[in-house]
Amino acid sequence: MGNVNVGDLVTMKKTTAPPALYGLGLILEKEQLCSVNKNAVRVKVEWTGGMGSEPRVGNCHPSCLELVSK
Repeated sequence: MGNVNVGDLVTMKKTTAPPALYGLGLILEKEQLCSVNKNAVRVKVEWTGGMGSEPRVGNCHPSCLELVSK
């Protein structure tokens, strides 16, 4: 799933982690880590799930995510 972009809504894939722990995520940044390898991509995601009032922000590979809405 390399076709996610900044502003897309996503969820965590069930094969990666329980989606209920993360809730919905908003992609904040997309970074290409290597000009030679197109798969070397990381995205920064702000998640709605979690405990407390602090926003949860994490980085992962786009293949860990399922697109909800562009």
